[in-house]
Amino acid sequence: MMASSGYRLTRLCASLVLVLVIGAKESVAFNWTSTLQNGSLINDCTGNTVTFNWTYTTKDDEHILNKEWYFRQNGTGNNSLIATMVAGNFLTADGDPRLQVTQDETGIHLHNVTSADSGVYSMHLNVIGPSGQTVMGYQEVKLDVAEGPQTSSGYLNVSLITEPVLLKESGQYHAQLVCGNFTTMGNPPVSLEWTTPGGHVYPSTFSTANNFTFAIPNPVESGNYTCRLNTSLPSEVCAKAGTLLSESASLLLDGQEIRLQLMEYRMTKLEAELANLRGLKSDLDRTHTPGVDAFQWTTSARNGSELSACEGDDFIFPWNYTLNSSEYCRMWSGILSKTVRSRWNS
Repeated sequence: MMASSGYRLTRLCASLVLVLVIGAKESVAFNWTSTLQNGSLINDCTGNTVTFNWTYTTKDDEHILNKEWYFRQNGTGNNSLIATMVAGNFLTADGDPRLQVTQDETGIHLHNVTSADSGVYSMHLNVIGPSGQTVMGYQEVKLDVAEGPQTSSGYLNVSLITEPVLLKESGQYHAQLVCGNFTTMGNPPVSLEWTTPGGHVYPSTFSTANNFTFAIPNPVESGNYTCRLNTSLPSEVCAKAGTLLSESASLLLDGQEIRLQLMEYRMTKLEAELANLRGLKSDLDRTHTPGVDAFQWTTSARNGSELSACEGDDFIFPWNYTLNSSEYCRMWSGILSKTVRSRWNS
């Protein structure tokens, strides 16, 4: 913590005694005059200085006992004293040494803020009226500190991906553009929007930890395709000032050439699928066409031969065979037998 006056508050005003006068109520007429509205939201970026300028007016017979500034981090219910003003002395509380706080006539300042400084900041003003009655005024604001995105080059870059993508929604192959090369997406994470040569604006189709991709709608138009940060989020706003990330990136495409490349890619895919189907058909033909199969019949009874039996006998058909190591049989049996009982004509 840093204090502009050189004082340090190590105990929370342990020696300060507030005298309350018991009696008739009096009206304390101090008013808040700050443009910083109570309950308002302030968005800022990491590394900046944030100023809370709470101003007020009092009557001549009123005086300020003390001022206190508190911080409540997001997700917690406890206020932590960060600074106080007593008898004209600005004192900062012992606490997080990372939080740098100073004060002057323009307000209280938080220096080099980070996302950890997001939360609710409040000022408590204790005013003593002419009869000694103490009244407290209270104002608070919420601070959201966003972290801007960064890329390895310091600016956005867009390029064409070599391989198209098949989208389930359209059932078609689409050319793809990629933009980004981010080293950090920011907090909250940023998003990109794309503008086609016809002026239509689209969100990114896919995103990874480093890039955003866009599947170009078919048929592909000729002209410039542009990617830029969507400025609807605070982290995207943090990328704008003084950085090249605020600038868009464009790529000029020849629509006819891209359409021909998509046709060639589809033909290549169809030829590969056709070759695969031919291979499957060949496997089926080899399995079911007589004379092509590698398995061998080993039965003593030849195909088409005539066998005799007498009425009342049990007759066995001795159909035997062998398989090679790459074949299998759905119903395996060493000997397929059939019992026949029929009347024979003499």
